[in-house]
Amino acid sequence: MTNWGDAGPGEGDADGAQVLAVYQHPHHGRWAAATTRAYGDGRVTVVGTVPGTSFARSLARWLVPQPLAGWADLPPSVTVHTSSRPDGSRVHVLHNWSWEPAQVVTPVALDVLVVPRGERAADPPPADGPGDPLDAGATVRLGAWDVLVAVTR
Repeated sequence: MTNWGDAGPGEGDADGAQVLAVYQHPHHGRWAAATTRAYGDGRVTVVGTVPGTSFARSLARWLVPQPLAGWADLPPSVTVHTSSRPDGSRVHVLHNWSWEPAQVVTPVALDVLVVPRGERAADPPPADGPGDPLDAGATVRLGAWDVLVAVTR
């Protein structure tokens, strides 16, 4: 976790909520750091801290056990942000936050919207242009500080 948190219900006072995490601290340990409770057709989960990397990953895996986007085995310098469009298709934005080129494998078939052309572009440069298709399982090479924007087909 981090050095910041809000006091929430304690393990014995969670008002019917399931306690997911508690603070390991002599004073703050009286309260839950994260709780969850079914509500209507969904669930309300409250996290009263800024999660550290390990806790954030654990929460994400618990919240979404089967990832919607399916991006796996990303290099440490690559992030992917995925969102839904009104028509239901999904937009994927990949960033390579490094001076070194990186490679990723597409989990689904995509159409390229913005072509990767980084500061130090991948060698050889990708052949994909705007509107070009990428098959599921295709390798995408991102140059230094590069971005690829694509939409599911």
